[in-house]
Amino acid sequence: MKKKLKLIIPWRLSPGMKKTLLYMKLTFVILFAAILQTLAGVTYSQTTTLSLNLKRAQVQTVLQQIEDQTEFYFLYSSSRVDVDRTVDVEVNNARIDDVLNVLFNGSDVSYKVDGRQIVLSKKDEFSNLESQQQKSISGKVTDASGLPLPGVSVVIKGTTRGVITGSDGKYSFSVPKEDATLVFSFIGMKMQEILVANQSVINVTMMENVVGLDEVVAIGYGSRAKKDITTAISTISTGEISKSVGMSAEQSMQGRMTGVQVESGGGNPMSRPTIRIRGVNTWGISTPLYIIDGVPVTEFGAGIEGQEDARAKDIRGPLNIMAMIDPNDIESISVLKDASAAAIYGVRAANGVILITTKKGRGDKPVVEFSTRFGVQNITQKTDVMNTQQYTNFISGVLASDPTIAIDPQNVGRFDPTSSRYLGNSPTYDWQDAIKNKNALSKDYSVRVSGGTAKTDYFVSVGSTNNEGAFKYNYLDRLSGSFKINTQVNNWLKVGGTYRITSAKGQDNNPDIVQSGNFPAWQKIYDTNNYFGYAPVVEGRQADGTYSAETLYGKGTRVNMLGKSAANDNLYKSMRNMGNIYIEFQPIKHLKIKGQMSMDIYDFTRFQFEDNEGSVFDYTAGDVYAPTGGNSVGRYEERDVFNNNYINEITVNYNNTFGKHNFDLVLNGSDQQYDSKYKTASTQWMQSRLPYMRRLGGESKYLGLGTDMTNSALEGLMGRVSYNYNSVYYFDVTVRHDGSTRFAPENRWGTFPSASVAWRISQESFMKNLSFIDDMKLRAGYGQLGNQEVRNMAYLSPIDNRPGFAWGVDPTRIGMGNKYPAAAVYSLPNPILQWEKTSTVNIGLDGVLLDNKLSITADYFNKLTDGILQTITLPLSVGLIDMPVANIASVRNTGLEFSMNYNNNIGEFKYAIGANISTVKNTVEKTSNGIPLLNGQSANIEEGYSMNYIRGYKAGGIFQSQAEVDAWKAKYTDNSDGYQSAKVAPGDYYFLDQRSAPTKAGTFYKDSLDNKIDNYDQVYLGKTIPGYYYGFNLNLEYNNLDFSCQFTGVGDVQRVNNVKLALYNVSTTGGNQSVDVLNAWTPTNLSTTLPRAINGDPAQNYRFSDRFVESGAYLRLSNVQLGYSLPKQVYNFMRNSVSNCRIYAGASNLYTFTNYTGYDPENDFYPTPKT
Repeated sequence: MKKKLKLIIPWRLSPGMKKTLLYMKLTFVILFAAILQTLAGVTYSQTTTLSLNLKRAQVQTVLQQIEDQTEFYFLYSSSRVDVDRTVDVEVNNARIDDVLNVLFNGSDVSYKVDGRQIVLSKKDEFSNLESQQQKSISGKVTDASGLPLPGVSVVIKGTTRGVITGSDGKYSFSVPKEDATLVFSFIGMKMQEILVANQSVINVTMMENVVGLDEVVAIGYGSRAKKDITTAISTISTGEISKSVGMSAEQSMQGRMTGVQVESGGGNPMSRPTIRIRGVNTWGISTPLYIIDGVPVTEFGAGIEGQEDARAKDIRGPLNIMAMIDPNDIESISVLKDASAAAIYGVRAANGVILITTKKGRGDKPVVEFSTRFGVQNITQKTDVMNTQQYTNFISGVLASDPTIAIDPQNVGRFDPTSSRYLGNSPTYDWQDAIKNKNALSKDYSVRVSGGTAKTDYFVSVGSTNNEGAFKYNYLDRLSGSFKINTQVNNWLKVGGTYRITSAKGQDNNPDIVQSGNFPAWQKIYDTNNYFGYAPVVEGRQADGTYSAETLYGKGTRVNMLGKSAANDNLYKSMRNMGNIYIEFQPIKHLKIKGQMSMDIYDFTRFQFEDNEGSVFDYTAGDVYAPTGGNSVGRYEERDVFNNNYINEITVNYNNTFGKHNFDLVLNGSDQQYDSKYKTASTQWMQSRLPYMRRLGGESKYLGLGTDMTNSALEGLMGRVSYNYNSVYYFDVTVRHDGSTRFAPENRWGTFPSASVAWRISQESFMKNLSFIDDMKLRAGYGQLGNQEVRNMAYLSPIDNRPGFAWGVDPTRIGMGNKYPAAAVYSLPNPILQWEKTSTVNIGLDGVLLDNKLSITADYFNKLTDGILQTITLPLSVGLIDMPVANIASVRNTGLEFSMNYNNNIGEFKYAIGANISTVKNTVEKTSNGIPLLNGQSANIEEGYSMNYIRGYKAGGIFQSQAEVDAWKAKYTDNSDGYQSAKVAPGDYYFLDQRSAPTKAGTFYKDSLDNKIDNYDQVYLGKTIPGYYYGFNLNLEYNNLDFSCQFTGVGDVQRVNNVKLALYNVSTTGGNQSVDVLNAWTPTNLSTTLPRAINGDPAQNYRFSDRFVESGAYLRLSNVQLGYSLPKQVYNFMRNSVSNCRIYAGASNLYTFTNYTGYDPENDFYPTPKT
């Protein structure tokens, strides 16, 4: 009788019930795995049988087939065992002893079976070893973090005798003599040789081998040894990730991967970093594709809809994808950089692919890991602004500098000592310190349980992270859980699955350290008489019941951001469920068929409450009580986004070796269905401030409601053929055929090919004499990728319901009629719209030198993105609101990448040094009819320039005398907006004549000069895409001490200095400024950097110009860490109930070397804090 267990989960559960269910799931997985591992009690060699039928096969072929069918591993030396000998083997359901007896019958080879390890050697060698005096050796092998390493090979040097460590990392066996040397080796770890001497216990810590040729790298739909890679892939492992102290793993990528630029979103825990792979391909969507355990991540607002529709961008929210994964769960991150590597993902991969692989179980006993981290973070940047006396005197001087300009009503009396409104005797308030959350806490807890049996491995984790922002009312909390299980049911069937659930909650009120410097020195922060404890900025409700919005601190009055944050809620909550299940068949030898179903379900909600009492903190709010007649306490909104992403795949893999010919074939078919739904509801009718009492309701006139939805589908066929001859000559070909519903049926499908070759030149005979070269490989590849991020349904003329019309008579709205919704065609269709296509050429070199101590990698790439979508501007008489888009523009990125890693040891002192640098040259090659796309200060696009370049005027200098003014006016005229020639005087800036108006059709300016200063003289001032970025790191280890540090940097890049723009305005009549403005130009202080203080700024000194543009280059000590692992005596005292304990202290963003004078070359408004 079969029983089915069905768990029904309500759509909405209380937080407590959700946690209970999560714990129940995790407990079940752990219990299930524990039961499975008890099945491993029977000796593997006694229960395993296999069948072979081979004619005239080499011994090495037979050994390979045994390893493929079973979990046995062979250890032997080809100089002692003839593996090229031809044999006939025919056995059926035979045990391993019987198979080996047949295989080596009549030869001089003997064998020894020890668990899953089989040692082969000559018979006389075994007898010699057994006749010698034996000595018992035991010990434990751990990794750098102290975790046990199962599966490590421990062999007596010069022989094939040895053992494999168990799940607890322990080993024991006998050696023939004290001068024997043990060799410890493990894939991805550095091999170690240790002399036995008089030791009986030898414990070993294996260091990660950054130059390991057999290190396995994820390549998408499989993995491959590093020595066999033919494409450009950058990888970091769990060891490098653990050295970062951030909440999300992208910080560990910064400065460690060539071709990958990671620009943090600043210190806001809710912010989303910017990751660019080999430059920026398009002014459309240029973010890479994330693949987490085989699941491609998709979310509403991340695509073209978020770029074209501000509402969609806002709906997406600020939560970072990478923050949804506990870095402690990540095994490795691989970045597919060139088209030949990423082509397997077709139309989604034009901007590169980030493959995130999480950990899985290993060994045959449960291992429990616990890690915790506690830190504090602070933002130390600030500007020395004027105190109340300085502020009063300075603004008074500016107001008096031009008596022809009337004083703003808000400033009347505020600077006049004879007025009752005078504020010059007020205390000075420090807003820059007030908004900071000093010593903001960051806490992280993680528990992981892993293990397995002979046929099953499992991994379970739970984690909790709490990260306070470095500014007040800003935080992000995360709860996460995951499990992964794989089971080899029998020789031909394997099943498994992964599941990850993450709940996040955070608050973000967009704090701004730059703006905090603009608060008038006399503007109060706190007020104990206020309900929320903060000072109002307007007079507010009067005794007669009326409301006054008059500001209390003059024209410079700022919104009290602290009071507003205290009064209002802006809470984000999200729940992400991600996972997959698979079943894999092996119908015949070397052929595997895998079916996989994946899902990514993501719900995101924003709860926004605005307390009416908080309106006094915002001078723009007005009387918010008026709409409800004073009967509501506030406004409330709930906004939900539901993302559903389902992927079904079938993959066929054939892998075989014929002599020295190695073939690997992968065929894949996939179907991805994505839909999202958005809904928002709001009310102005609220009867309670209590969070648990907030409800949507009230009369319809107080309610707002809106919904929207979108859906798309993507189908693809992929084939990849990989061949190598004797691991010397490699050839890979990939073809992807994709269809997307975003395009018209006749243009829905696209084919994207790629090919790559490699030559391990070090394996050639003519290289054998170069003993310092251990391995060297030359690579080359070409491929084409697509970008499907185009406006949805752009090939149709959708009916839009945005317009409205008035009809009839509405007595409450005389002359305006009744408003009705309408419909209209807003745009023209483009049925021939296609993908943006990126073609890449890559040439590379990989080398391992100096006895595997030094590794180098060098790459050159040339990447052209063609058919970039650009809006076509048509005359308004056509009657369109949304202009059509077409495949028009092109952008090229070229660059060089170089990395090196060196590791060595001096006795017990071990050290490793790594460095990398990447260059990028970004050039716009084509736009629609050559028309520049000019978008303000730093988002300008023009043929021949880097994308998103900075544009503005060039300052020529400051007039130092009236003679200079007169001479300049005699030659030039300034026609820029607001320029008042009659008022220009010494102390004002003059700007350079750069270009003139065009005189030919199809041109947009002339390079000749016209002695006029106007918009044509706004020119290129710098680029925002770095010309190069780099990183270097150092790792040291001595006995139980370890030290690591990481530096990252960028160069050849410019930034707009927002601090200068906001806090160095000598013509202000409102906001506070830096004390440096007190050194503005005067007849007795002939400054060459700060103009004169003059009301109205008649010379437009503060127009945007190169005055506010600086080099954004920097070098940052991004991470430093010092750790201590407790000695083995402690574990012995604790009876080995604990196998490893490491205590460490670290810091991030400790110091930045830069000439940039703003707060942070990455983010002025929310600088990255020191942690």
